[in-house]
This record gives sequence, structure tokens and C-alpha cells, in this order.
Amino acid sequence: MDILNVQQGLNPDVEKMIIERDIQGLMTTLEKGKDFAARMRAAEGLGSIRDERAIKLLLNLLKRNRGDVKALAIVALGRIQGRRATQLLIETLKDDSPYCREVSAIMLGDSGDERAIAPLTEALNDLDHIVGEKARWALVELGTMAVYPLIDALDHGNTVTREAAIRALGEIGDEQATSPLIWTLEDEKDTIREAAAQALGKMKDKRAVQPLIRLLEDRNPHCREEAARALGLIRDEGAVDALINICGDENRDVRESVIQALGELGDRRAVDSLTNSLQDTDKEVRKTAVRSLGKIGEEQVKELLLQLLQDSDSTIREGAAVALGELQEPRAVDPLIHALEDPSEGVREAAIRALGILGDRKALDPLRQALKEEWVRCSIRMMGFETRVSNLPALENNWNQMQILRALYRIQGDRATQSLIGALEEEQINIGRDLTQTIHDYIERWGEVFPGVNRAQNRSMRAWRILKEGLADTERESYQ
Repeated sequence: MDILNVQQGLNPDVEKMIIERDIQGLMTTLEKGKDFAARMRAAEGLGSIRDERAIKLLLNLLKRNRGDVKALAIVALGRIQGRRATQLLIETLKDDSPYCREVSAIMLGDSGDERAIAPLTEALNDLDHIVGEKARWALVELGTMAVYPLIDALDHGNTVTREAAIRALGEIGDEQATSPLIWTLEDEKDTIREAAAQALGKMKDKRAVQPLIRLLEDRNPHCREEAARALGLIRDEGAVDALINICGDENRDVRESVIQALGELGDRRAVDSLTNSLQDTDKEVRKTAVRSLGKIGEEQVKELLLQLLQDSDSTIREGAAVALGELQEPRAVDPLIHALEDPSEGVREAAIRALGILGDRKALDPLRQALKEEWVRCSIRMMGFETRVSNLPALENNWNQMQILRALYRIQGDRATQSLIGALEEEQINIGRDLTQTIHDYIERWGEVFPGVNRAQNRSMRAWRILKEGLADTERESYQ
């Protein structure tokens, strides 16, 4: 249980106690409240008030409680006392309860106290993996003061501790860790080499390029995969030839990482290899190859991507649509509009998003039409009439509806709402109440799509009235 990430709703009683600095009320809620979120908020409230009178009460609470009550008391004490609580937190980091160990690690990370480093390092291999993760997070929060102790931990006897130390060093990103991490690329344990490659990629230190190139020949495919990914993050052109050489690796994950890295590097030398990868046996690898070609962005590549929108492989058509949108290639507008009727859902979704990025008003009517057709298809499917309209070109799921609305908004801004209402006014659809309710459900979800939901609310209600008036009377006909 990630105890500090529990969703908290607003509890008026607890908020009132915090405002009124009601220490005793907050203590009672923390210990005896039935709702965990309210108890968590009480602990935070005690911490934010920072009233010294609460310390004795909280210490007594620690002595007579276990589990989550004790953990919440630790949270409050840590926030009231700051560094003065370090020694107590070090002790509770060894508590029998994983909840107590978890919050102790978090509080130590917030303390900024170097005394916390050694016990947190030992906690990296805690039997509860969440506690170990929080200990790693805490060491990252402590930052540069933890770098040398973490470098020392690379020689720890426990593999879990070593791997966690490597990941923490990668997240801290201090250049002092680069050489020690390069040394660990030679480690006998696969997981250590893999973690080291990942950490070096995050650090983006070019001293790691040649060692990572050597790791591309590792016997373990996960190590080769992470080496390729790291080289893509570092973006040193010296890695291009080595990556090209393993484009045909026997492992599909390695091939995908290599192709993605070549896209990140954006070097024209990779064009032929990426084009060859369009014939890969794995569809995700093919899709990645198309997108990587798009990142190179030269004229010959744009021409190729436009051709690939007509490819017989839907995976390649989808990747081409994504890439052309990212390149903001204006010549793609017409083929992307045509792709709104593609038999592949993935291609249609990619075309919708690309048209939104391109922002060409030519796409407005086709997008509105696609949205209407999706509403029709959704309702027909709900009522079992799909076989009667099997030739209807339509989108198929809620996600694509959301993408269309986003695209309309990107092209038109607030006027997209009026476009939607217009689409409803123009269409007389004869499928009754279920259709009306279906459309209403999606209108109510505009808040997930458009910024400024309050501005759209009145228009949403107008659209609902149009739907109700225009469609409710057709109920009997729809079932004849």
C-alpha cells in the first residue's frame, strides 16, 4: 500500500479542525476516525499546524498503537519536528509494520539530513518492495549528498541494494557517478548491467557512449535493449553505425529499441536500414520504423511517408499518419482525411490526431461527419442493428470520439462547440432514445476534452435540448 498516495476527498470536519487549530480533535480523528483519508488529512493537518503541544500526544500514540495509526503519527511528527525527528525516523525505519517503514523513508527523504543516508541505503533491500522503492526515492530526494554513499553501495553484497543504488544514481544525475556506473557495465550479473545502461542513458553523459556501444554485443537481450535505448537518449552521432549494425537483431525488443534510438539520433545514414525494417515480422517494430523515419524529416522521407499512407499494412499506415502529423506536413491533409474511413481503427485514430496537429480547416467537415457516424455506429451496435448497416464507414470507440473532439478544438478553439451543435442540427437520425442517451453521455464528458468546461456547459445543455427535441419523437419508428 502506498500510504501517502491515498486519494483524499475534502472532509469539512477535519478542515474545520485544521483552521481552528483543534489539536485534540485532530488527534482523535487520527487515532479513531473510521475514514482513512480523513485520518491521513488529520495527520497532515497536525504537521502543517506545527504545534509543539502535539508532540507529546503523538509520541504516546506511537507507543500504544501499531500499523497505520502509528504510521500516521510518524507522518505528523516528521512534519512538525523536521530534522529533530531524524533519529526517531531512523528507528521507525526498522519497525515491524511496512506502513511505518514506508512513511519513515519518505519523511527521511524530506528531512535533508545526511544522517538518513546510511539507514536508507540499508532499506533499499527491504522485504516489502514498496518500502525499498520509497527508500530509493528518499535517497534521490537527498540529492548530491547521497552520491558517494550510493557509489559505495555499488559494491554491496546484496544485488537488490546494488541495483537500487544504480537506479538512484541515474535519477540524481551527478557526473561523479558516471565512471563507477560505466564500470558496472562489466558486471557478471545481467540485471546490474541492464540497470547501469538505463542509468547512464538518463544521465546523458557522452563518456558512456563507447562502453554502451560495446554493450550492444552483450549476450543478454535486455542489456542490448537498454544499451540501445540509452544511446538514443544520449544522442551522440558516433553511435549511428553501431546501431545500424544490429537493426536485424534476433530479439524483437532489441530491434525496436535500436530503431527508436536511430529515430532519436535523426541521422540520414539510418534511412536505408529503417526502410528495410518496414518489412520486419513484428508489427510494433514496423510501426516504430515508420515513426523513426518521420523524425529524420528529410524531403525524401516525407515523400516516402506520404506513399506509406497507402501501404497494404495497417501498422505502417498508422505509423505514417503519426509521423506526418509530427512533421506537420501540409501535403498530408487530403490523404489523412481519406484515412478517416480506413478499415483499421488504429489508422483512423492516428489520422484524427494528425489532422488536429496540422490544424487545416479543410478537415473540419470530414471530422464532424466522422463524429456523427461514430455516434450512429455506437447506437446501432447497442441495439443489435449492426448487420443492417455493415457498409457504414465509421469509427468504433469512445477514445476515437475524444480524439475527434480534441482535433476539432485544436482547429477551431471555442467554435468547435458550435460545430458539434451544428452537426446535431443537420442530422435527422431515426434510432430513438438509446441514441439520445448515448450522445448525451458523451456531451457530459466534454470537461475531459475541452479546457474551460464552464464556457462549454451552456452550449452543452443547448445541444442536449436539440437532441431531445429532434430525436425523442422517433422512438416508435426506430423499433418498427
